[in-house]
Parts: sequence; structure tokens; C-alpha cells
Amino acid sequence: MPVEAQHEAFKHMRAQRQVQAVKVIRAATGYGLEDAVDVAVALLDGIEVPEPRT
Repeated sequence: MPVEAQHEAFKHMRAQRQVQAVKVIRAATGYGLEDAVDVAVALLDGIEVPEPRT
């Protein structure tokens, strides 16, 4: 996931705008909804961004 998108999504998550964060992640990566939510939560929790499920 591009670093810029990670930073933007993280800012949205910190401001409690999860929907906006998920939109940024999906646009940047093409991930599905569930994977994008997982990434958003991971960013907020400071853990490594998970790989998408196959």
C-alpha cells in the first residue's frame, strides 16, 4: 500500500472517520471491503498492514 495512502487513512482513523479511511485504502489498493477494514484497524493499532486474503 502506498505510504501516502497509509498516512491519509491513518489520519482519518485518528479522527474517527473509518468510512473515509476505508475509501482511501480501497482506492489505493483495490482491496475488498473486509480487507480494507482490516488494514484501517491495523494502521490505527500500529501493527503491520496485513496482506489481502485470497
